[in-house]
Amino acid sequence: MYLATVIHYASFFSVLLPLTAAITTYKSLTGTLRILSVFVFFTALIEISSMILSLQLINNMFLFHLFTLIEFAFLMAFFGHISGNSKARIIALITAIAFIGYALTEASIHQSFDHFNSQQRSVEGIIILLCCINYFITLIRNDRIEMANPLLWLVSGLFIYFSGTLFLFAYADKYLISSEHNYWTIHSILNIFLNLTFAISLWKGRQVSI
Repeated sequence: MYLATVIHYASFFSVLLPLTAAITTYKSLTGTLRILSVFVFFTALIEISSMILSLQLINNMFLFHLFTLIEFAFLMAFFGHISGNSKARIIALITAIAFIGYALTEASIHQSFDHFNSQQRSVEGIIILLCCINYFITLIRNDRIEMANPLLWLVSGLFIYFSGTLFLFAYADKYLISSEHNYWTIHSILNIFLNLTFAISLWKGRQVSI
């Protein structure tokens, strides 16, 4: 239990890694990674707000619904931007609008805003994983797999995080009802890893133009 608590707090404070990187490198970043920087600022705000509400014993699940919508919109903007293709950007925009409509409908009809949005997170995960796979295929076809590429770090982090959390989110209702502590511990570990890859991507991004 003590270790799980430490991991949970480490996950909360891990957002400081990409936040620090975003603040120190923002001026030198170009469009694509500036999108990530803005997202990191938003994530930090949500994390802090969520923690404050939790300490006050106030239900903070509505923040997860809000975060999911904004996260998906940012990630669609990101993948649309790196595609360099106007059609792909239009598809990303349509996908974002459709997902937001679906998520709000799902929350209103089947899941309350006071409960964890497991279905929306699962659908989001599948779409993001498909975007990541498409990006990897593009790099392989163009023989552009380079560790110095900040976007490779970013997309790899997203791929591992959403791969690891896909089934966690799909069965979240079962785990949360049974008060399964390992659920949040596994998620916290994946979240720490994701924030670490965000930080690396932003730090490497100061040296290149994307």
